[in-house]
Amino acid sequence: MPNITVARRQNALALFQDYAEKALAKGASPKGLEQAFAATLQISPSMWSQIKSSRPIGDKLARQIEQHQGKPVGWLDEARVD
Repeated sequence: MPNITVARRQNALALFQDYAEKALAKGASPKGLEQAFAATLQISPSMWSQIKSSRPIGDKLARQIEQHQGKPVGWLDEARVD
């Protein structure tokens, strides 16, 4: 059984990577991308920073991230292979 904490963090980071690539392709400045991404998830930049480093993503926050990123319920929980 894959570790759900690790899967959620990896998937959240993948969502940010996708967001950043699209924003940069549109000519956005790299400065402020993390804050802007946090805003799209309706969380604070501080919370996003904690998630990236070590904070586990609970069920409620996982569903919130999925909703704001247009992903189906449970998407964040699934281990992905690159």
